[in-house]
Amino acid sequence: MNLPEELCHWYLRLNGFFPIDRFVMHRTAHRMHPSDCDVLAIRPPHVYEDIGGTPEDWDPALTDLLDFTRLVGVICEVKGGKDIERDTLFVHEWVSYAVARLGFISREETTDVVSTLVEVPKLQLGDGLQIAKLLVSKRSREDRRYLSFTLDHMESFIRARMRKYQKNKQRDRYFFDSILIQQLILEEGRAEFEENPRLPHARGAQR
Repeated sequence: MNLPEELCHWYLRLNGFFPIDRFVMHRTAHRMHPSDCDVLAIRPPHVYEDIGGTPEDWDPALTDLLDFTRLVGVICEVKGGKDIERDTLFVHEWVSYAVARLGFISREETTDVVSTLVEVPKLQLGDGLQIAKLLVSKRSREDRRYLSFTLDHMESFIRARMRKYQKNKQRDRYFFDSILIQQLILEEGRAEFEENPRLPHARGAQR
């Protein structure tokens, strides 16, 4: 994963999703070259952890857009560059393949669902299901076809989570399988030392 994709991965993870990175659309008789979706993620409605996994921990900007009481599937495109070609985002073939891979509906139902989903940012399905398309990019973008979050927003959310549980997760920070997350934890811990120079652990860090 590149850095923008990793930010997206951990943002979704810290909001209760189970992401798949670099999800590949394999070559078929109708597709001469393989392609990939940056992140494909599923979130069950009853996700819970004692630390960092309660309803108070979810990003309100995300819960305002998605129904966390449902089983949610998110199809993400992550763009780290300044220029984005609108016509290349969430193309029909790509959305169709991703929806089928999510496995929420049968192959027979995919055609009708995708024909609607390519034109809207999210779609409510029967049996408590929701599928959404999310663009992650440097700048906020408004488009009726997909949801949009900036990389800065995702990083700010992750940093806030690190600060919130700095004391709880102090010993566990190196168990994150991500140099990026370890770095953010260290930076937020350093900021706490600087803001509270009288803390014992802060004094120890300055020796």
